[in-house]
Amino acid sequence: MQWVCLAIIIIGALILLYGSFIFLIVAFRDSFFWGIACLLVPIAGILYLINNWEDTKSPFLIQVVGGLILGAGLFWASFH
Repeated sequence: MQWVCLAIIIIGALILLYGSFIFLIVAFRDSFFWGIACLLVPIAGILYLINNWEDTKSPFLIQVVGGLILGAGLFWASFH
């Protein structure tokens, strides 16, 4: 059962990382400044997300799904 929990955690983390990577690609396509700011300053990513919702909606939702899967795996692992 531990292997199943571990697999769910890894899958969730990979989906979360994929969404983050796509988000950074969108930010760098907009401008080099926004890309570096989103990479280094956490609040800049939130501001960029709000200001460019149409472009960043998909990567953000991918991150949310990955985070939910990761959280579910961690929650399930805490009981086994």
